[in-house]
Amino acid sequence: MIPRGSSLLLLLSDIFSRLAAFFGTSRGEVVGKLINSAAIWLSAWLAYQVVRRIALRILAHVHDHSEVLTAAEKRGQTVAAVVRSVGRVVILVLAVLLTAAQFIPIAPLLAAQGSSFCSRTSSRWGTSSRRRARAARWSG
Repeated sequence: MIPRGSSLLLLLSDIFSRLAAFFGTSRGEVVGKLINSAAIWLSAWLAYQVVRRIALRILAHVHDHSEVLTAAEKRGQTVAAVVRSVGRVVILVLAVLLTAAQFIPIAPLLAAQGSSFCSRTSSRWGTSSRRRARAARWSG
């Protein structure tokens, strides 16, 4: 009978072997990438803790210990909420992109997304149509 701990190790070894076969690489490289991914998410969590601490310091700075909320306290709460929300989104997007970069090349995806965004905005709100309209108005 196989001890319980070694069956878990065999299962993990099999999972890493399958991942390595899927990505066309070695098991050691897969383990290294998974460790890098764990470090990315740990760093993201730590960065979010810093953002939360900054938001709490903003709230503490504007709090005047009265029962009625002043305008400064309301602004402070709004700024703290914005800092938390924007910080969370930025950190999450960076963590997802960095994690994806561990396993797939994301540069072509980002370049394609940027060029499609530029082509959409230039065709929808493009300067060329504005220039033509302005030129038509001025030419008489």
